[in-house]
Amino acid sequence: MMIGTYSFGEWLKQRRKQLKLTQCEVATAVYCSTAMIKKIEADERQPSVDLFNPWPIFSNAPTASRVVLWKL
Repeated sequence: MMIGTYSFGEWLKQRRKQLKLTQCEVATAVYCSTAMIKKIEADERQPSVDLFNPWPIFSNAPTASRVVLWKL
């Protein structure tokens, strides 16, 4: 899936790095493996709607209580 000029994997990687999160932290947040996040970021796998709808993207807030829901 393309978002603007980026694939979802590219967007996810950029967003994760902006928020200074590791692949492991993102995987833990969405209950999947780190390997799955790595493959999605490399555009080797496409995420299912069930996995990423809604997708929690954490703000730079110090606590996980501040979550922005992003829908495909």
